[in-house]
Amino acid sequence: MRPPDPIASATLARLYMTQGHWVRARAILDEVLAHAPFDGDALALRARFEPARPRLTATVEDAALCLRWQGVTDPGRVHVVVSLWGGHDAASPAVGAHPLQTVTSRPCTGAFGRHLLPQPWPRGFLVATLGTVADHGFAPLAVSEPLGWG
Repeated sequence: MRPPDPIASATLARLYMTQGHWVRARAILDEVLAHAPFDGDALALRARFEPARPRLTATVEDAALCLRWQGVTDPGRVHVVVSLWGGHDAASPAVGAHPLQTVTSRPCTGAFGRHLLPQPWPRGFLVATLGTVADHGFAPLAVSEPLGWG
């Protein structure tokens, strides 16, 4: 292993980045991290070179369930899949009744966006995921925090 370049630093890499010299900045950060793999400043700057990871959130807005996503790189192939539980089966007795379950899917309409779903029951909860369907099955990209309402 060769000795570290004495001027290689996260500060120098940041200077290159502000001037638009991304290749030089990346090389400097790689050098810094090769010798100091836990340098927080260099790690944070290096993360800017990584592609954005998709994110998905679920919230309640008025009487609707709102699913928002961002960072979807191939919206034509990505769907929001939602599993909802709540209410109860009217044919079952109220004590020990199993909740009703609904699963639905909607295509993403862009790199970021939202879908509004009506609340199917006065009380319930959901879990949602972003993913693609390929030959090998469903491939999740992001999962929302569980959401309860009512």
